[in-house]
Amino acid sequence: MKLKDIGEFGFIEKISQGCLIRPDNIIRAIGDDAAAFYTDAGLVSLITTDLLVERVHFLRTATDGFNLGYKSLAVNLSDIAAMGGTAKEAFISIAIPEDCSIDFLEDLYRGIKDLAATFEVNILGGDTTSSVIDLIINIAVTGSVPKENLLLRDAAQPGDIIFSTGVLGDSRAGLHMILNNISTDSKKLKKLFQSHILPRPFLHEGRFLS
Repeated sequence: MKLKDIGEFGFIEKISQGCLIRPDNIIRAIGDDAAAFYTDAGLVSLITTDLLVERVHFLRTATDGFNLGYKSLAVNLSDIAAMGGTAKEAFISIAIPEDCSIDFLEDLYRGIKDLAATFEVNILGGDTTSSVIDLIINIAVTGSVPKENLLLRDAAQPGDIIFSTGVLGDSRAGLHMILNNISTDSKKLKKLFQSHILPRPFLHEGRFLS
């Protein structure tokens, strides 16, 4: 089944189930002109967005939908973590080529929803459109952080302690394995591969360090 077989609204209906993890503060989610929700009083609001383009950031032939969806959200959550924040809401925009199967797209959203549920992030909407050739994914994530815990790049001072979550270079090594068709038979090599395709956002650690 292709997108043209069910249309934009049919596709939106398919992917809208299971998007709300914390419905209490939501006024309007997917299906209106804009999402509406209550924000936390007394906190600094955060928003970040990342764009992933096929043949630039990923190859559809070399990844599955779940892993691509998971990573698409993970890079945004990591930005919120870097500022010491808590991720709140996500907005998914996607440009879909005609040859992209509905099965692949459903797997992609399954990966997004799986990670969103782990960190209690609501998916409130976004946009869908067609693409001539390549799959394009844009995700925006909102978050919040107490003002006194906000971590800014230019706030670093000589003598500060630098913390690194995870192992530097693991993801790059995993990409090298993919590009060079290196087997993941050993446990150590599989860990490098997983670091690239399923990166872990360190949200809890970011809040602790802030």
